[in-house]
Amino acid sequence: MKKKAIVFLCLTLALLLAACGSKDQGVAISGGSIDINDIALRPDGAAGRIYESGGYKLLIPLEYYDFVIVNTSGDSGVLFSVAEKASVEAAKKQGIDDDGAGFLFAIGSITEGELKERRCRDMSGQQVFARDDEGNCWMLYHPTDVRLVREDYGNIPDEDMGMWSALNEWARETACGSFIAENSGLSALTYGNSAPEMYLARAAYQPGAYYTVSTLEFGPLSPDGVDAAPYVERLTLGAVYEYADAGETPDGEYAVLAFPDDECRFDFFFAEGGENYVRQVNNDGMEILYKASFDDPAIKASTVMQEWYSALVQARGLAAEG
Repeated sequence: MKKKAIVFLCLTLALLLAACGSKDQGVAISGGSIDINDIALRPDGAAGRIYESGGYKLLIPLEYYDFVIVNTSGDSGVLFSVAEKASVEAAKKQGIDDDGAGFLFAIGSITEGELKERRCRDMSGQQVFARDDEGNCWMLYHPTDVRLVREDYGNIPDEDMGMWSALNEWARETACGSFIAENSGLSALTYGNSAPEMYLARAAYQPGAYYTVSTLEFGPLSPDGVDAAPYVERLTLGAVYEYADAGETPDGEYAVLAFPDDECRFDFFFAEGGENYVRQVNNDGMEILYKASFDDPAIKASTVMQEWYSALVQARGLAAEG
């Protein structure tokens, strides 16, 4: 059965190569994957062109590789940078010296320490998506504005716009998972960068960050030597904090993570059914409500906050006094 599957893959790949005008120059079969030079057909049916940089591989789907330019120079720690070919060419014709023309995405790695620093500030255009066996973290860099370039914006063909949309959807939805699948030793890793997550990271990883955690039990308590990182990781790893309607704000008590120097606080509600709601309150009166969801559905944000507060209470000996 396996032999038949491999024969089928070979025939399928031969047809694909014929359609692309490529010549069969030898076949290497490994682990169910078939590679002919830098063209690959994967067991799940994905076919593409393989680019290599720094010992890592990036698979560009066959339906896209004629429409993109891939830079593998490895500049500034970025192993792969992908741009729409038509935009790059249009920029050159207009004399536009802009490396960002047609930019779709780039992939590179940073140390875990660098990631912790970045999580403490705005990470627009950056997304962590994997960790390797050596502890390095892999980043997807993406544009924060439209990088489509044409000589005549009022007369862009429908097929151009369709391809542009398809390329961006691939960059957003598929590129990271494909990269993990192509390279051994990578495992998925996700952190967000919403305001609650950024300030949580500051509590754990920003040197000298001043914050307090409070409930009605003993009021605000400062860190007092308690490591915030275990609680912050549970609240941010594999988590998504999305905007919620203010009308969903739960009633009742909440734990407060406050940053007096930044004049803002985050309220983590305890009410049943509202345990994953977080309210940001700034000193100017502005309020924003978030709802957190976790890859592990057993995690409740309010429970983690209560455990964090209990550790602060114990560190001060307040529980014994009580």
